[in-house]
Amino acid sequence: MKITAVREEYLRICASEKKLSPHTVKAYSATLKNFDTFACSLGFPEIEEITRKEIHAYIQSLNETLKASSVLQKKAIVHAFFEYAVSEELLEHSPFDHINVRIRKPALLPKSLSEQEIYRIINAAYDDEIGSWDGNSGVERIVHIRDCLILETMFATGIRVQELCDLTMECMDFSTGTIRIFGKGRKERKAYIVQPSVLMLYKDYFAFRFLMGFHDSHVFVTRHGKQMSTQSIRFLLGKYTDLAGINKHVTPHMIRHTFATLLLEEGTDIKFIQELLGHSSITTTQIYLHINERAIRSAVTDRHPRRRMDIHNPYADAKDSDLQNHRPPEFLPSE
Repeated sequence: MKITAVREEYLRICASEKKLSPHTVKAYSATLKNFDTFACSLGFPEIEEITRKEIHAYIQSLNETLKASSVLQKKAIVHAFFEYAVSEELLEHSPFDHINVRIRKPALLPKSLSEQEIYRIINAAYDDEIGSWDGNSGVERIVHIRDCLILETMFATGIRVQELCDLTMECMDFSTGTIRIFGKGRKERKAYIVQPSVLMLYKDYFAFRFLMGFHDSHVFVTRHGKQMSTQSIRFLLGKYTDLAGINKHVTPHMIRHTFATLLLEEGTDIKFIQELLGHSSITTTQIYLHINERAIRSAVTDRHPRRRMDIHNPYADAKDSDLQNHRPPEFLPSE
């Protein structure tokens, strides 16, 4: 049976029965189409013809151009595709059976911004000149308020960029400052806007939108009243990063990492951060422990009970101020 035919049926099931998000199905489709093309280039268009040899060749071709994380992702998608083929009795065995391919994923720590850099970016948005409110500048006022709210919401909640684009008005509860976010697999979690001034700005934003006749259900819309794209969010973030005079390529995911890092530095329980970020496993969240050395060191310095213990140490009679100039002995005296 042609890989193409099996692929189309598998994607249909992913969308209609497994209820995977359109973005996930799109990623699956692109990866499986790429695998189909690769298999055909080797002369194996039929799914029954694929063996471990072809799988090894495919993974090797991915390793030549992609990062380890991308290779692992594509390998998992193709593996799941063949498991589906076995479950449907299209194959007796998966070519992934007994394959032992270890791809070492480098432990890259997430990049984040300092508190001062976040402050400058958000301030740059508020300080951006847009003129006074009148009939001609109404759209510009909506866009300006929208940009400010996007930055405020990203930093306040650690929301993913696609989740931000998918927010609808039904997700907002201004009485409690609660936002309902639907993440990966349509898993729902809650985030919170705790600044009253930001909640008031949200109300003004929706009022201005209504006056301009923008009735799309999504919270953040373009100047034409349509749902914003992730690329639009990245563009406006770059705009205000430049206006803030920060010479970095700042991404929405960096804002998410900054949200988590700064909360952790303030002593927030990592389990709360896991819930706010929507991580299904605490292991994913624990990466932030590795980038929080300064806060951990400070916690030990300020809170360890040893500092309250007045222990007589005959080997440390010097004052703390003398410790910097202390030199250990170079040798032990001979017996």
